[in-house]
Amino acid sequence: MTPKQEPKALLERFIVDNQDLEELEAKIFRFNIFEAVGMVRQEIKHSNFIQFLLNPAEKHQLDDLFLKELLIEVLRDTEDEYLDSLNNTASFTQHFGQI
Repeated sequence: MTPKQEPKALLERFIVDNQDLEELEAKIFRFNIFEAVGMVRQEIKHSNFIQFLLNPAEKHQLDDLFLKELLIEVLRDTEDEYLDSLNNTASFTQHFGQI
């Protein structure tokens, strides 16, 4: 293999049958409600909509469903070490100060 062919071969190996890339592509092409209503670049409206969904007192009649699901996902993605450190009162005070 010549030096010019090597990068091409590496790129082909990276792209062909790469499960991670296939999963990423699937996520990129998911439905986006903000695209559907023409609001892709309107962050204030996005924030207002997210606030509406996360507030159990709003009129969406789903109580705290969105808030709970968000917290579950955040906890799922949080490293175990960090959660363990929060269980330690001294560590909690060190991170967040006294409440």
